[in-house]
Amino acid sequence: MKKLILGTFALFLTISSFAQSGKVISAYNYLEEYNRPSETNSAKTKGDPKNLEEAAKNIDIAIADPSTSGSSKAWWYRAKIYQTIGVEPTLATAYPKASLEAIKSYQKLKEINDPKFKDWSDVYVYLQVIGNNLFNDGVTAYQKKNYHDAYTFFSSVADAQDILIAKGQKTNPELATKALGNAGLSAEYDNDYATAITTYKRLLPTSTDSKVYISLVSLSKKAKDIESAKKYTDEALAKYPSDKELLIDKINFYMADGKFADAITYLQKAAEQDPKNEQLQAAMGIAYEQIKDTANARKVYENLLTLNPNSFEGNYGLGGMIFNSHKPLQEKMNALGAAKEDIKKYEEMKIIRDAIFTRAKPYLEKAFAAKPDDSEVKKALTTIDAMTRK
Repeated sequence: MKKLILGTFALFLTISSFAQSGKVISAYNYLEEYNRPSETNSAKTKGDPKNLEEAAKNIDIAIADPSTSGSSKAWWYRAKIYQTIGVEPTLATAYPKASLEAIKSYQKLKEINDPKFKDWSDVYVYLQVIGNNLFNDGVTAYQKKNYHDAYTFFSSVADAQDILIAKGQKTNPELATKALGNAGLSAEYDNDYATAITTYKRLLPTSTDSKVYISLVSLSKKAKDIESAKKYTDEALAKYPSDKELLIDKINFYMADGKFADAITYLQKAAEQDPKNEQLQAAMGIAYEQIKDTANARKVYENLLTLNPNSFEGNYGLGGMIFNSHKPLQEKMNALGAAKEDIKKYEEMKIIRDAIFTRAKPYLEKAFAAKPDDSEVKKALTTIDAMTRK
């Protein structure tokens, strides 16, 4: 009895395998029927798109069955069927991601890596073509602001190129680079920062554009991963030492860490490229102040006011430096007693202090005009008015 059951089971498997092989052949025949030209109005056209749909149904049944799921021929036919569907206009709505299904099939074909499979030369031809199809699908999805699908299409262009590379075939590096760049941008717009970072990192080995690093730095900061942002900045500056955006990132990191002397080095490099940049001049003035180099800080603020006499940063920087210079003198004044000699010294010092206020006030007033809500400027002007009131 046991032998009879086993024999029946083996027979069932044989029949099942035969049936699924039949599905593979049917799928191929439907594809061939679609590709066979017919005469319509004296013009050669493709066959009925319904043949493609039947081909897809049959091949999907076949690859879902264990008896044919590992068949290279089945996956090769599936790749061709879905790639053809992807460029059939009448099926665009019903199969919007046909090209992606084709890529999945090519990847499975590569994974199986059957040494008996003899059609690789045809596969390479199809893979060369599908990259453009996927890229165009990505553009369409991006224009519709469907950023998730746009990412998937664009990244699949690189997947197609990777299969060709793995098989030692000619590729289109320019297409792959553009596609990965667009994939990263699509992931950014989809607010999927982790995927965007992974995509840009994938692009790094072949990219010659500093913008890839700039995007990685920006995304790392958004993800609160400051150490990675610093790492990418340093890597980028080693390759692109004059890139202004990267220099500014480096400056900001140094300023945030209180490394003002180091920041000045990069501020000078950035200012050489953009000498009329007011923000760079303002940051440099602050950095010099922080390291107590008042002479250079003054020069920077004066240069900033030459660029823009109404600059808040220039007027506040210079006016604030002048104003703060009164503080040591004020401390001495406050330490004096009530003796006649002390009162005399106090009056003499007051003249000097008020002269400092007189020099600072015009700058602070201009700063106030630029930003009337700034509390520090208000406080300084209030102090001057109170102390100089007779």
